[in-house]
Amino acid sequence: MLGGSSARTSGLSRMDWYFAAADTDSVATDAAVTPDGLEIPEFLIAPVPDSLEADSTMADSSAAAADTLPYRPFLPRFRRDSRTAQLFPRRKRPLSSKVSPIWRHEIKLDSTSRRYVVTERVGARDVRHRLVLDSVQYRRSRERKGMRDNWAVLVEQRERQRRQRRRGGLGFNIVVPGGRQSAFTTIFGKPEVDLRVNGQADIRAGFDYRKSDQQVSVTGKAAQLDPDFKQDLRLGITGSIGDKMRVDVNYDTNNQFDFQNQLKLQYTGYEDEIIQSVEAGNVFLQTPSTLIRGGQSLFGIKSQFQLGGLHLTTVMSQQEGQSNSLSIDGGSEASSFDLKPTDYDEGKHFFLGYYFRNRWEDALSDPPNFRVAHGFTRINEIEIWKFELTSPEDENVREVVGVVDLGESDELLALANRFTRTSADDLPRNQRDRYPDSDIDNLRDTQTLPNSFLRDQRGLSDNDFQTGRFRKLEPGRDYVVNEVLGYVSLSQRLQDNEALSVAYRYIAGTQVYQVGDFSTDGFAADQRLVQKLLRPNQPRQPNLGADPPFNPAAWYLELRNIYPIGGRGVNPTDFTLDIEFQPPGKTAQTKLPGVGEPQTVIQLLGLDRLNEDGAQRPDNLFDYLPGYTIEPGKGLLIFPYLEPFGSRIDSLISQAEADAAEKTQLRSLYVFSRLYSEKKQNARKDTQLDVYQIGGSYRGTAQDFYDLRAYAGLVEGSVRVTSAGTELRENVDFVVDYQSGTVTITNPTFLTKDVEITYEQNSFFNLQKKTLLGARADYDFDER
Repeated sequence: MLGGSSARTSGLSRMDWYFAAADTDSVATDAAVTPDGLEIPEFLIAPVPDSLEADSTMADSSAAAADTLPYRPFLPRFRRDSRTAQLFPRRKRPLSSKVSPIWRHEIKLDSTSRRYVVTERVGARDVRHRLVLDSVQYRRSRERKGMRDNWAVLVEQRERQRRQRRRGGLGFNIVVPGGRQSAFTTIFGKPEVDLRVNGQADIRAGFDYRKSDQQVSVTGKAAQLDPDFKQDLRLGITGSIGDKMRVDVNYDTNNQFDFQNQLKLQYTGYEDEIIQSVEAGNVFLQTPSTLIRGGQSLFGIKSQFQLGGLHLTTVMSQQEGQSNSLSIDGGSEASSFDLKPTDYDEGKHFFLGYYFRNRWEDALSDPPNFRVAHGFTRINEIEIWKFELTSPEDENVREVVGVVDLGESDELLALANRFTRTSADDLPRNQRDRYPDSDIDNLRDTQTLPNSFLRDQRGLSDNDFQTGRFRKLEPGRDYVVNEVLGYVSLSQRLQDNEALSVAYRYIAGTQVYQVGDFSTDGFAADQRLVQKLLRPNQPRQPNLGADPPFNPAAWYLELRNIYPIGGRGVNPTDFTLDIEFQPPGKTAQTKLPGVGEPQTVIQLLGLDRLNEDGAQRPDNLFDYLPGYTIEPGKGLLIFPYLEPFGSRIDSLISQAEADAAEKTQLRSLYVFSRLYSEKKQNARKDTQLDVYQIGGSYRGTAQDFYDLRAYAGLVEGSVRVTSAGTELRENVDFVVDYQSGTVTITNPTFLTKDVEITYEQNSFFNLQKKTLLGARADYDFDER
């Protein structure tokens, strides 16, 4: 703060003036003013440059006074602090990374005097003298700031283009002479050509010389010389000609099938032009007509024109794909299933916390009852958010930081990879983790860098937290929650580049506890939500043999003991299941010699503990207990042990009457530990242990998974699903895997109805070309 003596100027004492330390931004006005509107005495103010429109922290600070420092280009100059508020909010202060959230910058319009008043406050107190500008000054400053921002955007775009041109391949960018007045712009718009070529050409040329005495009798010549020529070409061209023409070429002579080579030229006209678009190469045609549906795998030319209310589409092409359809009658359908341990329902089921993971086996130890403990009643409110690719116009999207140890104690995290007893102190809640309120507030602030804070100060790995834009999922449609057992089941499998976070409240005793931030808790739109991370994107498997060991805590929050049997609405009277052990080269057996005999495998793994009357006496029949061992509505098989083919069998071997060497031998034969410590594709490589067979049959109301047997893959965008005349929406009502050629119905409303699937599949060989010539005209009448 600045102070002064008791001398007076303009009727004010110097002791009345106090100025808070701030950054170097300053403003140029005719006169600085106090909060009371009085002019500040000149002896308290040094002349300052006009920098109110910009953040001066980004300015060049390498200059110093020429008359005092001979090497001024190399030495920074001390910048005097501003005593008045600046027009535009500052991003940071000197010697600091950012402005604190409690420092508020406000601009208010005084409509009576038509002046703008700028204030900077901490709490309710002004820490800068108010800046007062008339409308002319304000508009001029805003115009300058807008111009600078526009130039900054242009420079950034130019730099981005320069970086793109540096990337591999041969690229060139040409500015067409003549500018906007040339004939080039009449056709292509922007006078610029920007193309990038990637590829490789392998050309081999030679001669084949043959000499044979037998050839003289045929050709009259003893020798023959033939050219030998071979060419392999891999070519990729992407870019634009002007801003109307897009070029996309991907061609490889080594491709086995024609559909793998793609050529597409797309010309897009402006909104007010007659020619709206012209596509050449690989095109597709969609029409609203049910009589002529068009085609997705076409090679030719498609054009779209518009003249007033008339819209005209023409196409001249050859169809390269094969059109097919599949009709499914709703209702009961008998099916069988045959699963292996590695066929668990991956990326769809997650515990809400380590308390629920550790309570799983105790909670399911008394069928058909669920055992709860420590006063826990149920989950009564929840929000699930998914990290995925989003666009600015998407709804229910906001910034989220997910932290895996939110609401958890360090002791539980250390024991996350093995079963441990829980207590009331292990109940998850915001008050028991290692994040004080100040850290949570810091993570909520979008001006902070949560990655460096969580990684450097908290010691978390990249698999222990996730930041970015998350989309809020819809309950019932996108997920369901088991409120007693504390886990969530997603309708669609998480991809590797997606993550999942959660906020929830639950009742324990007479209190309600909370973990994570709800979007309805009153947070501003520009604040992050701090939530518990259930799974990061690009999840990594544990590596306990590394130095230091890598053991991501989120790995153990996924349930790997739930298996899909393929149907929904499973009928209990027609459901059968058994588990067999079938090692390579041997017959299948329902028991594990040396382990838990005379019990069968299905009894050892907890799926047969009751008889038909409900008594605690196994009868070698599957215990059909909805919500306990099976979810009939979704067709899911649930094991009451966390690791049925791993730690469960290992614990049985530990109880066996055998010496240490025999137990080691039994573990090598039966215990499939890799199934729970490695990713599914890696665990499948263990062919000596992935030999348990989970087989049976059922009769369900409908099937949700359909294999279209398109071995060459489906044509992108060609799948259309209808039910009772209603067209289903892709990625909402059904999901398509275009590589494997499968369709999964995700909306349960259509599972009991007749379904028709039409699609196009790529052809290995086109023995018969189909030509498609046509035109379609639509006229939009105006409101009158």
